[in-house]
Amino acid sequence: MTAKSTSVNKSIKKAGKKKTSARLSPALKSLLERADCARHEFRYQEADELYTQAIDSGKLDPAHEFGARYGRLIMRVGTLEARKADTRQMIKLARALKDPIRQIRAQIEDIKAADESDADSAMRKAKTILKDARQLQNRELEAEATYVLGIPYFLKYEFQTAMELFRKSLAMSLELGDRFGEALSLTSLGASLSNLGNAGEAIKHFQRALEIFRDIGDRDYEAAILRSLGNTTNDFASQLDFHNQSLQINRQLSRSIFIGNDYNNLSISYSNLGLYRKARELGELSVQIARKHNEAGLAFCLESLSRPYLALRNYEEALKLLDEGLLITRKLKSLSVEASYLQALGRASFTRS
Repeated sequence: MTAKSTSVNKSIKKAGKKKTSARLSPALKSLLERADCARHEFRYQEADELYTQAIDSGKLDPAHEFGARYGRLIMRVGTLEARKADTRQMIKLARALKDPIRQIRAQIEDIKAADESDADSAMRKAKTILKDARQLQNRELEAEATYVLGIPYFLKYEFQTAMELFRKSLAMSLELGDRFGEALSLTSLGASLSNLGNAGEAIKHFQRALEIFRDIGDRDYEAAILRSLGNTTNDFASQLDFHNQSLQINRQLSRSIFIGNDYNNLSISYSNLGLYRKARELGELSVQIARKHNEAGLAFCLESLSRPYLALRNYEEALKLLDEGLLITRKLKSLSVEASYLQALGRASFTRS
């Protein structure tokens, strides 16, 4: 087990304590204990598989099933749709247990799994969650609810409001001594600052978050911060270094979706450096992975791959990629990505002519 535990570990422990009425068989009890141990040690894939075995047994009572789904969810191994399915089931279980704390925790995770198409609904839910957390006078839940209220504002491009909420959640996490919550708030603060054009301050926040995630041993979030640093810095050498570090971690963790993201980011960096054949090679790898595992990511990858094809004057292939990506983007209702595609199609048509 890592030397320092996070508030996430504490949250799951609390989530499993109340109203656990049914006695588990020795085999199931052992299975959940092994899953919890793997989670504490950030063995993501192993924890996910063990929690899944317990859930799929069909023999968990509602309280233990809630804890197992929560544990699987925060290992962040499954697809976005799988995580959304877990949150929906957790909400049902919490209601069946008539446990307001579990209900809020499940709803918080539901907001974390939101995307741009869910932003309006997520906003309404997040405001209710924060109100409910305050009524329970639970400072830890209030801090988490404050954080997730920032997410729909971020998804709606209201970065200033999102930043203010992330600052509040950061202050509350510091007050509670919640290092995971502190790092998460710093990460989202950095992303908001970056979108507001303050790259220097964004990088400072990402670096602080990186130190914490490394200290607590969460390599998944360490890789995520390295990706953010690579996407924010204007120094090409640093970009390549950050993205390669993230790629190395994701290979070690066998995280296919994020390996694809890393290839995509490296492809963009090499395109910016004018190394178009290398960019095309990495872009092809990212698209190949996204087609199997990540439709939302595919929308980004296809546009990135079109860039080296355009630079190498393969206009037919570039336009084919852009047309495919635009259809996916419109299906996902991502306005910012759609705008990028329309701009890219305009540039491609102009260059071709």
